[in-house]
This record gives sequence, C-alpha cells and structure tokens, in this order.
Amino acid sequence: MDVWLKWLTGKISTSKFKYWFGTAIYMKIPFCIKSIPNNMVKKSLDSKEKRLKAYVKMKEILDNSIFLVLDLKENIDFDYNDTDEVKKTYYESFLKLLYLSDSDLKDNKMEYWNMHTYSNKAIKPQKISLLKHNDNYDVNNILISIIEKDIKYIKNNYEFLYEYYIYIQSLKSC
Repeated sequence: MDVWLKWLTGKISTSKFKYWFGTAIYMKIPFCIKSIPNNMVKKSLDSKEKRLKAYVKMKEILDNSIFLVLDLKENIDFDYNDTDEVKKTYYESFLKLLYLSDSDLKDNKMEYWNMHTYSNKAIKPQKISLLKHNDNYDVNNILISIIEKDIKYIKNNYEFLYEYYIYIQSLKSC
C-alpha cells in the first residue's frame, strides 16, 4: 500500500497534460533527460497537499474495494521470477522514488511484495475467497488492523502508509 500511495501521489499534478506529457510519455523516450520527470514526481511526493489528495483518493478506492485471498501455487499460477513490467518500462532512478527501499531495481524480476499471476492465466473461483476481519469486509478497517499490529514498524519503514493511517484516524475523530 505504501507503494500504491506513492504512485497515486506521484500522479497528482496541477494538470493532466503536465502529468501525461511530463512523466507518462516523456520518460519513455529512450534518451530523455531523466531529471525532468524525476523532479516532477519528487515535488509531488514532497508536497503535503498532494499527499493529502492521494490519501483522499486511496480512501475512495478502498471504500469501493474488497481484499481477495487467492490460493495460488508457485510455478502453476505465478512465478517469483516473472518479469515486473513496470521495471521493464521505467528507469531505475524513477522507480527508486516509488518502490520499497529493499527492491532490486537492476533486476526485472517481480518483487516479493508485487506478485501477480501469469498473464492470461484464469484463476478458478474456488481458489478465490474474500478477506474479512471480525465479520467485516471493509478494506480500510482491515488495513488499519494490519497496520496496528506493528505500528512502530510501519511508522519507521512506510512513511506514506503511516501518514495514510493518521489520515484515516483523523476522520474517525471528526
């Protein structure tokens, strides 16, 4: 979730044109000056206003979501050595702004936290269930309970996720 919060924050721009031209298109040009999109995203990540907008957006997304539990088997449904398409598309200095600090950005392999199924792989319905906590499917409540199990670790390692937690807690006190 920390990575998703960073991506959401990095995408927030004063204009859609600025985002799409400045980062999404420009950075795919083979010989682009990498500091331009990096600086645009870094400014967004450093902006308290943009972070708050990302937290509002994440809450909206999670309020309309559920967590799925997938009974997946390695080398049948997924492979830890599969290619991370994002790593193939973007360059290391940009991904360093968004990915976890222990990510190996020189290797296009999927990160442990970013597992996905094989492309075009259908997952049978009996391998999918809904995650609930205390008879509740509310994603924000589940996320908050996971965060609270090791709040010190979250605070020390996942700045955006911890700020999101504080944001959600502030809504409860209103």
